[in-house]
Amino acid sequence: MNKKLIALFLAAATLFALSACTATAPNADDGTDAPAGDAKYAEWVYTGRVGDLDTADPYGGTSSQTEWFTNMTFDTLVYNNPETGEIDPELATKWEHNDDNSEWTFYLKDGVTFHNGDKFTAEDVKFTYTYAANLDGAMNVVKTFSAGEYAKEIEIIDDTTIKFILKQPMPDFAAYMEMKVYSKNAIETLGHADGSVIGTGPYFYDKENTVTGQVFVATRNENYWRGTDDYKTKHIACKVYGDKNALSSALQAKEIDFCNSLSNTDYALIESDPELKIEEKTGCASYYMGFNYNSKNADMNDVEIRRAIAQCIDKDSLVSVAWEGLAVKSTNFCAPSGLGYSDSVKGLEYDPAAGAATLKKAGVEKLTLVFYAGATATAAEVIQACLNEAGVQVDLRLIDGTNWTTFKAAQDGYDLFLDYASYRGALLYNYNRFLYRGGSSNVFGFASEEYEKLQDKVSAQTNWDDMVSVFGEVQQWVADNTPLFPLVYNNMWMGKKATVSGGYLGGSDNACDWSTVCKLEA
Repeated sequence: MNKKLIALFLAAATLFALSACTATAPNADDGTDAPAGDAKYAEWVYTGRVGDLDTADPYGGTSSQTEWFTNMTFDTLVYNNPETGEIDPELATKWEHNDDNSEWTFYLKDGVTFHNGDKFTAEDVKFTYTYAANLDGAMNVVKTFSAGEYAKEIEIIDDTTIKFILKQPMPDFAAYMEMKVYSKNAIETLGHADGSVIGTGPYFYDKENTVTGQVFVATRNENYWRGTDDYKTKHIACKVYGDKNALSSALQAKEIDFCNSLSNTDYALIESDPELKIEEKTGCASYYMGFNYNSKNADMNDVEIRRAIAQCIDKDSLVSVAWEGLAVKSTNFCAPSGLGYSDSVKGLEYDPAAGAATLKKAGVEKLTLVFYAGATATAAEVIQACLNEAGVQVDLRLIDGTNWTTFKAAQDGYDLFLDYASYRGALLYNYNRFLYRGGSSNVFGFASEEYEKLQDKVSAQTNWDDMVSVFGEVQQWVADNTPLFPLVYNNMWMGKKATVSGGYLGGSDNACDWSTVCKLEA
């Protein structure tokens, strides 16, 4: 971008920087700052959200509210730890496999009960694995990876031991088992609507205190198998707001105790309030620019066209303007929080002159860029300015978020789109769904036999280290061939009262867990 365009775009960012320059860098809050001894904690802690809880069934909806709410009400069989890159035990205490990774045996925690008193057993694991995979709209990894189809047989050895006999060797099968476990008995006796909200987590869905459109509540499970010492808050409640301005005002007015779904423009205001503090996590979700492979204005199946468009995008301006400094440039579609992330991937260099020359030679003169909300609105304006500088007229179009996936799948009315991919799950999580033909998020028409053979090579490896090595090749292939163009890794951040501690700020809304959040009483 030329200096004049940069100056225009950076005006707002300058105000942000001036207001924040005297503050100290925020530190991650892991709850260790919470006073011990005779400290008294509030029974109720409030957060806020734009939008109601659509369902407390972990497999019943697609919203981030459902994901992070059920992170408190359901335990998982294993936990893909984004901080360490390891697979940690949860309801499964350990697991083992045969020599070729085609048979996996999981040993389960004994003495765990569901919220309704049902005993957790291997029957519940088998039931969840098969039942949830066939639910309409299921969201967890069971559905995302069609994991229900990977096992040709599931053998219950006893109440605390279950064996999966797979159709093919899978060295990464344990990572797929980050599944929230249903109570088989609850669903069979109470029906799906009532039974599907019953988990084994430290909190349960509190229907009595939930008011549709106003507040939804999780209340502490006093019989939690880990005990309640780490769960000091009796009720964690989320108030429902109409927009982010109202949400920001609620935190500044201290009507709520913490919130992570604020706009970046609120950062300086929250940071400057002595009664509030900020927690921040860097390098989270991967924001990217995608291509419509049935575009009428450019041949997006031509890698040189895709690369030329990408070469024109100034990522420095995206970071400073669209994300107001709360992001870092990315060259890899895989985010640092993803399993198997490679930090050696080399990305496409910013070269607007070369990109403009290629686009002019190809006769690309006009493109339509679509987006739906958040930082992508300003990012769209930055990209529009970059491509205008390259001689390409770009029209911007805002799409209703509720119709976003359907609109992209129609592959009409746009050439480029802006979106993001959060990372949680197995090694090939986003690559399966975004880039493999038939993937649940591959609605924009990308198809490549070369790519699919390389991804298949990852799955064909017989041990984890070899899978990770070949997965590094996949990441570099995507960087070189630009089926999607990575832009930035955003920073997740939250504002909270100075008296609030605990909770886990994940790499995306879906990965947050507020079960250990607590507030000192005045």
